[in-house]
Order: sequence, then C-alpha cells, then structure tokens
Amino acid sequence: MFRPALRVCVLLLAASGFLPAPEASARPVNYVRTEVVSPIPSNPVASGTRLRRALADITGSSASDPWLIKIEPGIYDLDGASLVMRKYVDIEGSGEGVTIVQSTVNSIGTVQGAAHAELRFVTVLNFGATDGIALANSASGFTASHVTCLARNGSNSSTALANFGSASGTYRDVTLRAEGSRVVTAASMRGGLLLRARAFASGDEFAYGLFNASSEGETIDLTVEASGAGYATAIRNEAGAPLLRNVRTSSRGANLSEGIVNGGGSAARIQGAVIDVSGGTSFASGIRNEFSSALVSDAVITVDAPSSAFGVSSSFSGTPAFRNLTLRVTAGGHGVGVRSYGTQVTVESSTISTDGFSLVNEFGATTPTAIRVGASRLEGAVDPADGTLRCVATYDASFTLLGATCTP
Repeated sequence: MFRPALRVCVLLLAASGFLPAPEASARPVNYVRTEVVSPIPSNPVASGTRLRRALADITGSSASDPWLIKIEPGIYDLDGASLVMRKYVDIEGSGEGVTIVQSTVNSIGTVQGAAHAELRFVTVLNFGATDGIALANSASGFTASHVTCLARNGSNSSTALANFGSASGTYRDVTLRAEGSRVVTAASMRGGLLLRARAFASGDEFAYGLFNASSEGETIDLTVEASGAGYATAIRNEAGAPLLRNVRTSSRGANLSEGIVNGGGSAARIQGAVIDVSGGTSFASGIRNEFSSALVSDAVITVDAPSSAFGVSSSFSGTPAFRNLTLRVTAGGHGVGVRSYGTQVTVESSTISTDGFSLVNEFGATTPTAIRVGASRLEGAVDPADGTLRCVATYDASFTLLGATCTP
C-alpha cells in the first residue's frame, strides 16, 4: 500500500517523464482523420468488403480535410471488384509482405489511383483475369511508394503497373512483376516518374519490362529483367521522348531478344545504362532504333546470341547518336557492333568489340547512308556496302590509326 507522500512522489515523476503514467496504457486512441481496417480471420472476401466500405464511408475529403486508411496485416480480396481510390485519401498498409489487396477484376486494375492520394506499404495482386492489371492510374498527382504490384496468369495479358494517358503519377521504391500470360508487361507508362524501381516480366510469348508509349516521362534508377518463350524486350520506347537515367537491363528471349527498342519516331534520351542480352535464335540486339533519333550516352552493352546479334541497330530513318559506349557482341562469328540501314548514325568516344563486323552499313543496299565514328576503338572489320563510313581519330585493336573510311 502506497503512503500518501510516496504516491505523490510517484505521480510527480510520471508527470515529469521519468516514469510512465500508470493510466497511459489504458487510454484509447481517438483518431480524427484515420480509419483503421482490420481483417476478418480466415475470410479474405469479407476483409475486402470491409476495406471497400471504409473507403466509401469517407465523404468530403479535400486539401483541408485529408484522410488516411490504415490497413492491418492480412489478405483483402475484392471479390472481382476494383478498389477505386479517392482524392485526398491515402491508403497505407502494414508492409508489402503482410498486407495484400487482390482481385480478379478485368482491365481496370485491382487498385485505381486518384489525384492527391498516395498508396504505400502494400502488395497489389491481380490474377486470372483476361487482361489483368494490378495497379492502374489515370490521375495526375497520384503517388505509389513501397508498393509491390503483381499481375499473373491473365488469359491474354498481365500488366503490373499501368499509368494511362499522360498522368503525371509518381512511382518510387516499387517492385513490379508480370508473369504467366501470353503478353506480360511489368510497367506500361504514358508519362509520369518511375524512381528506384525493379521490374520483372516473364511471358509465354511477349515480355516487356518497361513499355513507354508516347511518353514524355522520366525513369531513374531502374533494374529490369525480361524473359519470354518467344520475344523479350527489357525496355521499349514507342514514340514520345522519355528520359531514362541509370537503367540496368537483362533480356532472355528464346526467339528474339532485345535490350532497348526505340521505335515509332521515339526521341528517347538514355543516360547511363548497363544492357545484357542473350538468346534469340532469330536475332538479338542491345539497342534497336526504328525511325528514331535517340540520344544514348554512357552505356555498356553485351549481346550474345547463337548466330545473329547487333550491339546497336538503326533502321529506316532518323539520326541516332551514341557517346561513350562499350559494345561487346558475339554471335558465332557473326556479331555486329553498329549497323545502319537508312539512317545517319553518330558514334563518339566508344569501344566496339565483336566477333564479326564492328561497323556494317546497309548489308549491301544501294541507298547511301553513313556511320560517323569519332575518337573510338574498333575491334572487328567494317563493311561499308554501297554507303559511306567516316572515321576521325579512330583506331583498331592494335591501336593502329584508322583512315577516313574506317580502315587501316
């Protein structure tokens, strides 16, 4: 039993912070703008219904009245529906490994983003749809951070992340995985920012790690792997002028295998890349340009294929330019470092090493084109065909200075 003087002393110590107040642990937490969602044991569908109801119950959220939905660890199955986020309502899980929101909904996304809202610390799963999408967003000002997006086993396609339109969504510290479908895409981007991301695509026929479609967006610090029973491309830039900085790619396609494809008039800017390509019984390429005037600098490209491989291949039209490249290409004696077909290609301050030709112009076509090389090392023969090759301050594997036509 406490004596009165001793009890007063203990209370004073608790009030001063030296001892915890005995009543503190029993006080309830009164949230003002936070809804806590707990799972229903052994019932993921009922848990998903509870999550959707919690979001629906929040009305009038605004810049001056923002809300948070906090999800406890568990599996929340949306029963074939989509969780459509709302403006100024963040959704926060308890960790990517323990908080899972899943659905079989088709085409529109297991979770759909909203303007001025953030999704974080959660795994979003879509499985078994026709065209499954894990996370979809068409709103500017949406953010996803520390989110794992997984799309699998769509009967036609599976896409982990889809940034529609020109939405300026921000996706940082995310893991994107698409697998088990005819066409798989880890990230489909039409704008936005992809920052510190890991992307994995494994498809039965076509696999894309990152697909930029008419994008003016930016990708920084991306690791991407693509593998496919038919065709695999780590990054495809179709039209637009996306900026990619510090990307690391790995491609393994059984028939066609490619690191980065710049097509449809893309003016992609690639600054810092490590590109590793293997396989491809038809052909393999490190960077392939079609109608593109891409700008590429500071890249290490390794291509290894059975019979036909290109470090850089540019076709049809455009004026692509490359600076500070290291190319290593092997293909059973048929590797090609830089190939031009109907384009004007510029290569500066680079090393090109192949088991075949370092430079090939058009493969015998009669339309004159040119590959211009400056201050570079060429380890492999050259084939000017009926076009032109132009070298300045360039040398071979023995450090023998090459002439203006890229020959000793």
